Amino acid sequence: MLRSSRKPAQNRFSIATLLATAAACLLAAAIVSACGDHSMEARRYQIEKEFNQARSLVDNFSVKPELRSTEDYYQLVTAY
Repeated sequence: MLRSSRKPAQNRFSIATLLATAAACLLAAAIVSACGDHSMEARRYQIEKEFNQARSLVDNFSVKPELRSTEDYYQLVTAY
């Protein structure tokens, strides 16, 4: 039977070092991924903003539709 030349304390130290290195790498990866591109969130915000503006146009148009012009109606339709 072959025995390791290392002492048990050295093995535990190397495992602790390995775990600390892995934890540091995971932390670095989490930080880097958090600072990524937020284009999807920005696009979703833009879509929600445009939808709310279109809904606002509908609300304004429905107050007295007889006073609205054809251009107002076309603006409403193109907003959706």
